Amino acid sequence: MRSLPERARRSWRPPPRQLRTLSLTQRACVWRNILSRQPGFWPRYCSGSTVGAVCDRAFFLQVQRFCASRKRRAVIDRAYSQMGRVMAAKDHLILTAIGPDQVGLVQKISEFISRHGCNIEDSKMAVFCGEFAVIVLISGDGGSLVKIARDYRDIEAETGLSITIKTPSARRAPEFFLPYKLTASCMDHPGIVYQISDVLSRMGVNIESMETKTYFAPLSGTPLFQIEADLAIPTRTNINELRERFAEMQREENIDIELTAIKS
Repeated sequence: MRSLPERARRSWRPPPRQLRTLSLTQRACVWRNILSRQPGFWPRYCSGSTVGAVCDRAFFLQVQRFCASRKRRAVIDRAYSQMGRVMAAKDHLILTAIGPDQVGLVQKISEFISRHGCNIEDSKMAVFCGEFAVIVLISGDGGSLVKIARDYRDIEAETGLSITIKTPSARRAPEFFLPYKLTASCMDHPGIVYQISDVLSRMGVNIESMETKTYFAPLSGTPLFQIEADLAIPTRTNINELRERFAEMQREENIDIELTAIKS
């Protein structure tokens, strides 16, 4: 059997586009899957201590060139086809539900999602005045998500919740931004959220998450209002100008506002 470098020189070709988009760890998984189907190659080059070299860039280049020979193209093409289907199979649905609060709602919703072979990637839930509300990001293959969209009436009847299912909208091109945290507190009065969100909107700042609560001061019993929000501030936004606008709001509306950068 010829050495690997010799085969590499004879069968070199540019790396496939699908492979160039993967990380080294992902490439390792792909090549491990491909080479395990090649009798006589995997035990010789990838056994024992050499398995630890599967994440080495030079090893990838050698394996890539070796596997590019014509007689192995069919195997590689099938592997890429399978890899493409797996990478494209993962999709998302958004489930929202609201209704009277009762024990076991989260268990029933999560069991319904798990039973259909899907996963909860993210969720937010709360209870307001006895009303339960939740929004869930579900991930899974297309067939499983279709079944959830088809059968959600069953869990709706079981829980008494009003449930809606929506496919996420197409994402816009990503923009560079800086993560910031905003906290604000003041005596409770109408229009606080509007005033703060109006400033952020005019400055092109996106609110990624926000929580508000009303509570009473310990000694005086005065109703107080508090906001905590995670912001995505575009790099083109002038942070000093944003701080100046908040400072003006603090003077006029007597609102304590703090804007701090989130360290990654």
